[in-house]
Amino acid sequence: MSMIIPVFGFSIGLTVSIIVYLDGNHYDLPQQLRLLFASIIGSVSFCGFIFSYRNDRALLYFYLQNIKPISSLTSPFEGLIVLLVTGMAVTSVSILSYVIITRRKYFD
Repeated sequence: MSMIIPVFGFSIGLTVSIIVYLDGNHYDLPQQLRLLFASIIGSVSFCGFIFSYRNDRALLYFYLQNIKPISSLTSPFEGLIVLLVTGMAVTSVSILSYVIITRRKYFD
């Protein structure tokens, strides 16, 4: 696979880290907690893209055998999209967990 997945993952991880830090600032979280959440969520996001990059054959095999009814890639970019969607899914879960953890006191 191409090197676009780790580069895209790094840029998304950095962007997510900045957004989480600014969101923590908005909700008046302590400085250490803001840095902790930003580094953890950004790292998990980046690791999701690295996971999809390192396990591209297994993910594409799973996609072709279990999700897509016809077992052939119809576009050269279809495999790349599967790997990017996997990384974005990990990013979405990490952001959702951050929101649930930090907004608990507002739900009570």
